[in-house]
Amino acid sequence: MYSETNQNLTACIVCEDNRWKAWGKLLSNRFNKVFVISSDNSYQELILEPPCPKNLEELPNFINVAFVHEANESFLTNITTKFDYIFKWTSSGTPAIKEKELPIYRKNYQNSGDKNNSNLLGVKSNDIEEVVAYITKQSDKEPSMCFPTLELYQSLEANTIEKRKHYLSLLSSLLKHYEENNKGYYQSIYQLMGSLKPIVYIFDDYNRYIMEVDGSYTNKPDIEVYIANYYCKHNEKSDNIFTEILKGFCLMLNNLSLSFTIKAPILDISTDKESYELICSALPLTEIDRKRSQIAAFIVDLEWLPTPTKIFYKNKNEQGKQQWKKMGCYAIDILSQRYPEIPSFIFTGLQPSEEVQEALTHGASWGFQKEKTHHYSPTGSTEQHLTGQLNYINLEHQLVRAVNVRYGSYQTVPFPKQLRLDSNTVAKRQLLNKLGIKQLETENFQSQALRKLIAKLFPTADSVEPVKVLTSGKSQAQATFFVTPISQEDQLATRFIKIGSWFSIQKEYLAYQRVIQPRLNSYTANIIQKPILTEGDSGQMPWGALMYSLAGLPEDYNNLKSLHELFEQYMEKLGGDIFLLERLSNTLENVLLPFYQSGISKSVISKPLGYWLGDILPPLYTGVLIPLTLTPLEIIEQATDAIALISPTSQTDSNTVTWQLTSLTLTQLNSQLQSQREDCDKNSILEPLHDDISILEKPYKRILLFNWCLSGVEWEEGNPKEGSIILVHPQLGIRILLRGQTQDIRLRFGATWLRPNMFVKVLACLDTQNQEFRKIDKNIKENISIIDALPNKTSCSESEKLTYLLRVFEDENQLNKQSLRSPFQAFGDNSSLLYGQEIEGREGAIHGDLNLNNILYPANETVGWLIDFERVKEQGMIAFDLAKLEVEIWNHHLSPYIGALVTLSSSNRTTICYKLLYCALQALEFPGDEAEFFRTKVKEVFPIGSDSLLIPISNTLKVIKAIRCFGLEKCKLSKNELKLALAAYFFNSAKFQSQTKKFETFGSYSSIFAFIGSAWHLGLAIPHNYVAPSS
Repeated sequence: MYSETNQNLTACIVCEDNRWKAWGKLLSNRFNKVFVISSDNSYQELILEPPCPKNLEELPNFINVAFVHEANESFLTNITTKFDYIFKWTSSGTPAIKEKELPIYRKNYQNSGDKNNSNLLGVKSNDIEEVVAYITKQSDKEPSMCFPTLELYQSLEANTIEKRKHYLSLLSSLLKHYEENNKGYYQSIYQLMGSLKPIVYIFDDYNRYIMEVDGSYTNKPDIEVYIANYYCKHNEKSDNIFTEILKGFCLMLNNLSLSFTIKAPILDISTDKESYELICSALPLTEIDRKRSQIAAFIVDLEWLPTPTKIFYKNKNEQGKQQWKKMGCYAIDILSQRYPEIPSFIFTGLQPSEEVQEALTHGASWGFQKEKTHHYSPTGSTEQHLTGQLNYINLEHQLVRAVNVRYGSYQTVPFPKQLRLDSNTVAKRQLLNKLGIKQLETENFQSQALRKLIAKLFPTADSVEPVKVLTSGKSQAQATFFVTPISQEDQLATRFIKIGSWFSIQKEYLAYQRVIQPRLNSYTANIIQKPILTEGDSGQMPWGALMYSLAGLPEDYNNLKSLHELFEQYMEKLGGDIFLLERLSNTLENVLLPFYQSGISKSVISKPLGYWLGDILPPLYTGVLIPLTLTPLEIIEQATDAIALISPTSQTDSNTVTWQLTSLTLTQLNSQLQSQREDCDKNSILEPLHDDISILEKPYKRILLFNWCLSGVEWEEGNPKEGSIILVHPQLGIRILLRGQTQDIRLRFGATWLRPNMFVKVLACLDTQNQEFRKIDKNIKENISIIDALPNKTSCSESEKLTYLLRVFEDENQLNKQSLRSPFQAFGDNSSLLYGQEIEGREGAIHGDLNLNNILYPANETVGWLIDFERVKEQGMIAFDLAKLEVEIWNHHLSPYIGALVTLSSSNRTTICYKLLYCALQALEFPGDEAEFFRTKVKEVFPIGSDSLLIPISNTLKVIKAIRCFGLEKCKLSKNELKLALAAYFFNSAKFQSQTKKFETFGSYSSIFAFIGSAWHLGLAIPHNYVAPSS
């Protein structure tokens, strides 16, 4: 801070009116000498004590800085004084600057108040401190007053393309320079420019009289006079008044459209008596259902009137308007019940009244003030305003507020001793470890978040104690565990808690509401209240929590076993197949078959493989998200030379056309990435890095992803400061994973009101080598040494080394050459298999994550309970659920045991390993007794001393065969769709480690067998000589 005069600095004020006095007062404490030019030939130096001007014949030859009023810049033409810096200002706050001049974007006033008052200038002492720091080189950032002070509210007119572009260009400039000066302002700008434009529906009867032209709303011309009279009190200028009302309404819509996609449907309402039936017929509910995941808010005019006709107008009176005063309340009641995750807001000219209160009780989150209105005046109204002005900044603030009111935890921990983690139990250690908490008593985010979430979930409990933690699975949750609450010394029902990122918790809650709850009444965990949200104050990812009831299960949760635990317990036992088959078959028949029934009853459909399995396979591309501060303005304005991967938003577009266009675009993209690879290799440039500030200057291809769904968001404060987002093509299902800077991702995609699958528009640079594929490649190669050695030829590429494994497998089992198809080639970005061929399949509701830990069995019960609904889909590939269940059994039980069996042989380990695997794969294709087939084939190649060693494999094969028969017979799946699903998940699972404990030493076999298993099923489903149809 610069509270004292800088001994060596001089300043000059150029202004002919009395505002130089306010400037002088502001500058005198920061500069050693301050000079004034008030006319062509009038030069003065300000004397501080006593305050008075001293006339001068001429000015010094050099002055550090000048503050020049634009209207008086001609005064400088007759002097020889040189200035290091010139700051120009004007009354309007928008000076026109020349080269090397710096603008002062602050409004100021000439003829009111005290001329010595520096507040009239719009410039404050801290602004001058920034000037001093800048001109003395203590800061390389221009003062904040050199950036426009933009009106972010409703008075901003963005009703033409030119105004919109000008406004966005000013915001883009602010974005690159303004962070240090105003964090809140900077965050608002970042969110505005941050590539999300969710839908906001405006339900207002004014919608009938406006139209959208070139992205902006304007009045319809030639509105009949009787309509103006209908909305205004009788007077000769009602048409002019109504025109002004509509102009203000359009101004509000255009302001909102800067940050949101506005939908203002025409609401045709008959003159029948107001009713719920009438409101439902007017609302576009079918369209809203289709766009549900994209909608941020509903804004509802409280006082809808029926569509005016000349006949109806003759009978219009104030009493008639009173009869329609509940239409908005009815609409809010319908919308808030049908779409509880989407907040509704009142838009009204009414003052606080019974109608406003009723709308709030029916589900409205808050309200906004309609400035001019035709509405009746309710009795007893006051001048107090309940609502705020409707503009995009206020709406975003209210969206945040609505989420906090509906889902927010307590701001501080109300019951510090409620959560009992004082005893050194296994459950305590596992829970703290899963959540990354070292000491519960510490004040870090994780510790506080856990206690605040538990307190809001159990507000009446005196104590809550974790009794069992589920430690396995691949869910995005930080922890899943059972707790026992106690209230007034009474033990209450045990609950199942899931804690994870707010984004993932929202995804599970919405999936449960839309898919699970309407379809299953029993054998599923039931969410018993809204999710709870808690946030940190240091940039951490917000956490959320869900609480489930397993009504019908016994309270002895220690005897509750997952299917994974049952496999470890019974897989090796004689008769274990009967035990496992009974439980799995009952679960398939009694839980999953009813769940799939709607999809099974429908006809098969043909979709590209990417549609079916794109979100199951590793992302098709990986790359780097270009931070908003580096994104060129033309990207934001959608006029760009970047390669555009655009997802059509209209559901009326032909899917076939969509797939063909995408296929063509991706083919072109792959060609461009090959060119990028060659350029980078030539210049020894590495793959793009998320923290490279010169990324756009390198030969990476710029990719614009427009209207892709935001499927995942992760970031972590600290080192490394890297986050990631996952985008999904809404029609094709293919995914792209982008690494990015933590702050950029947090500011753009970290708002708590943002929901999964909202559309985004981002700029990215893609990797030439898919990083997720490399993880699979790396995991396989790290484990392959246990059975084989990869070729070391320098001419052999990385992908060819793994293809070599497939050829060895074929040779060892005397298969035809290329019987197995490499999943790296089939599912890679250079393959058109994902989007070039349509595959028939059955579509319906699926669980999406049928791993063995998500099916729980109480003691002595034979039907399992489903948990974890984060990946539930309303329209998914039924075959995938069953394929994942099978692959999980392979990876965590069958593959490790086969690996253990291999070590018992004194023969060539590679030969025995591949032959045992081949026998198992063959046995599952055999139409008869798979266990007997396996035993017979194994004895031909592996002299085993005792059949008891084969019991675990026989038991497991029987279970897997039962799953396949259920899919083919009960679910009416084709072998081809089931094999493609198996190939996809086998491949994706090759990057994971086996969770087996009993055969942990042999878990490395799982990734190798998963890779070969994927190739095996690909070879059966899609011949190696398959050529995709040309686009």
